[in-house]
Amino acid sequence: MVYTAAYCALRAYDWTNTKIERPVLDGQQHEEIIETICAAMEFVNLVEISYSRWDAIETFTGHVYYRFPISS
Repeated sequence: MVYTAAYCALRAYDWTNTKIERPVLDGQQHEEIIETICAAMEFVNLVEISYSRWDAIETFTGHVYYRFPISS
């Protein structure tokens, strides 16, 4: 079987170095995040949220809106 150079490079890559630890927030950082999100909702500001997903950091940029719950 003939392997391409990209296949060989992927096989040789050390995937353990790409994983990161999930950050742990303390109470003060949690409160700062809540205040930032509340201010963004009040003044319709653009926010950038980074979160841990599958051992990588994903970034979401957009507006935060409050939706009233649907009552039956």
